[in-house]
Amino acid sequence: MEFTAGEFSTFKEVLILIVLTLFALNALMFIATIVHRLYVDYRDRKYDRSYKKFRRYVEEVCGGGDLRIKPSGTVEYEALTDVLIDFLRETSYSAEECVLRIAEESGVINFLRRQANSFLLNTRVTALERLGYLNDSWAEKEIRKRILESERGWLAGRLAFAYSLLVYDLERLKFLMDAVSKSKEMSFKYLELIWENIITNFKRTGKVEDLISYIDEELTRYKDYERVLRAMVETAGMLRERSFAPLIEKIHDLFAEDDLMVLSTLRSLGTIESPAYCRLFLRSVSHRDWRIRAVACKYAYLCPFEVAIDKLRERLADESYYVRINAGKALASFGHCSMKVLKELAQSEDRFARDTARYLLEEMRLRE
Repeated sequence: MEFTAGEFSTFKEVLILIVLTLFALNALMFIATIVHRLYVDYRDRKYDRSYKKFRRYVEEVCGGGDLRIKPSGTVEYEALTDVLIDFLRETSYSAEECVLRIAEESGVINFLRRQANSFLLNTRVTALERLGYLNDSWAEKEIRKRILESERGWLAGRLAFAYSLLVYDLERLKFLMDAVSKSKEMSFKYLELIWENIITNFKRTGKVEDLISYIDEELTRYKDYERVLRAMVETAGMLRERSFAPLIEKIHDLFAEDDLMVLSTLRSLGTIESPAYCRLFLRSVSHRDWRIRAVACKYAYLCPFEVAIDKLRERLADESYYVRINAGKALASFGHCSMKVLKELAQSEDRFARDTARYLLEEMRLRE
């Protein structure tokens, strides 16, 4: 294909125009990146200054000082909001009355309510979460309405988390449990965070027994709540809530065929250091799932030495490295009682048991 002189000249001009346009766009993007970076740095510095200023201010007011400073602009409102939330959590909500008074009189509540109606989805949800921390009654109704309207998994998780901050009674708890059990896309981590908020709130209001009774009587009866229950078990263990131990033991027996539930209940009861653990250890230490055997061995030190010794000796020759090392560490935790057994295993014909025993003996020697 050949070009005439005129066509070639036109084609060349078009190419030059495209190159110049792309160059101009790159230059604009470069300038925009610099401007954005400068703006972000300026905003961060302003936020840090505002946070420190309002932190001192909130401490003074809650210590008996006068309410005299009001924020101006979005950055200052956000900084004061974060200060109030942090102060609430650090003081275990003992300063709640003071913090909520500051939030109301300084305009923080109205600011967050306006943001909750923003056209930006993330801004709306973040504002609702912050209102949840500040126990705003308007937010409870607004979040409930949006949970009923929402079908997207990630948004449902954020809204459920925000609502869990406001769950202090069984009526709200029932609504939330129905909502989260229907959401199949919600991440397990969100469920754990939701339960952490619920347990914390019920502890603060002295209604933990009501919470445990509700879980026992309602959530254990239906398969739809199985995933929600497992998140509760994990969270109770993480928080070391001993009052939940009998309930977790019952859940272990009810869901004995569910490997994930058995794994969660074992881990939680071990973390809580429940007296019931030893019975479950004997049942689970030879389980078909190596994860369950590993967790069972990890907390075997909770059992009497004469009960655990034979089972741990067997697991030192397990096919799974994680089971062997957990069994060995549990055995070593018995101190001098296990020394004789480890020395015998160090001469074993089983390579796995021999190597693990020698490693543990050397570790015990170095500790001494």
